[in-house]
Amino acid sequence: MVLEVYIYAIAFLTLGICFYAAWHDVASLTIHNGTVVTIMLTFAACFCLNTYAVYIGVLDHSLFASLADHIVSMGIVFAICFFLFCTGTFGGGDAKMATALALWIPLIAIPAFVMVMALVGGVLGLVALALRKRSFLKPHNETGWIAALSRGESTVPYGIALAIAAAYSFHNLGYLGV
Repeated sequence: MVLEVYIYAIAFLTLGICFYAAWHDVASLTIHNGTVVTIMLTFAACFCLNTYAVYIGVLDHSLFASLADHIVSMGIVFAICFFLFCTGTFGGGDAKMATALALWIPLIAIPAFVMVMALVGGVLGLVALALRKRSFLKPHNETGWIAALSRGESTVPYGIALAIAAAYSFHNLGYLGV
């Protein structure tokens, strides 16, 4: 029971880290490497705890697919994000965060993760287009999404879409215990 609580707590912590990254992406249009590494480390901790809990009989089934399945998911998302980064469609921090989150998602759930991410990203893109160069946008500093929009840029803080897609996937995969 205690191990199960730790597993769910780590998953909730990971979502908290994702939403922190989303907030930071809005504020500065950057996602720190430390955030990405932390998301990957929380997966490693959660996966190990889950495997141990199944081994000693605390859990009757694993919350995760095989480690190979998760690594393949990460590799596929990395390849797609690397291509999008090279074409200038996706930021480097966004690509790294999407890759780190894909480690949490088994291969069978990647299409749903990507669809939610794309839908939320599309809504953010429409918001960016609607608000671009509006006189009522008064940024508090020269960095961040609002400042970029006030300068007429069409940038999107994709960390928001990634965090929402992660929350959706974590809930559907049973990582949150609710």
